[in-house]
Amino acid sequence: IPEHNDPLRIEWTDISKDDTEDHSSYFCGNEALRIPDDSEPKYRLFWPLQSGVFNENEKDYKNSEHLFGDLDSIIEHALRTDLGLKRSVEWEEYSCVWVIPDLYDKRYVEQVLDMCMTSFEFKQITFIQESLAATYGAGYSSACIVDIGAQKISMCCVEDGMCLEDSRINLKYGGYDVTETFVKMMLADHFPYQLR
Repeated sequence: IPEHNDPLRIEWTDISKDDTEDHSSYFCGNEALRIPDDSEPKYRLFWPLQSGVFNENEKDYKNSEHLFGDLDSIIEHALRTDLGLKRSVEWEEYSCVWVIPDLYDKRYVEQVLDMCMTSFEFKQITFIQESLAATYGAGYSSACIVDIGAQKISMCCVEDGMCLEDSRINLKYGGYDVTETFVKMMLADHFPYQLR
């Protein structure tokens, strides 16, 4: 499709203005996802959160400081660009509600709390489990929440504003894995079939 006729044309990230000697520069969000595959120099994507929890895959992150530094940079970038809070002195006027997984790790909550208090200096911070947030947002006090995402599927029953412990399930696969399986099956079957 010619570029001028393509309504869904992707605007690729222009990396020519990026200083390759400056190792502190980075791209976040859609800018990072839209770096061309044949870019020079090559870029590597890092995912600090995988399946709703910290990415502890050793091939991605050698140490936890790198992981937490990336998460800190992503949140700071979102505050400055997406929310328009350019100056960090404005952040202390805001409160933060952080949605955590139903099955959460205590270390996850401690690290996020420390980051919100020291790096961003929010006025107040509260944590809410994702199923509770969904029921409050929908206006129900009791519900069975099923979250089917790209990287995980989680389920939890909520009754009278409390997550029922025995009902919490977190499966580490989701829509992305299903798509990848179908692609591999089609490639194995040599799809599309050749006409004879």
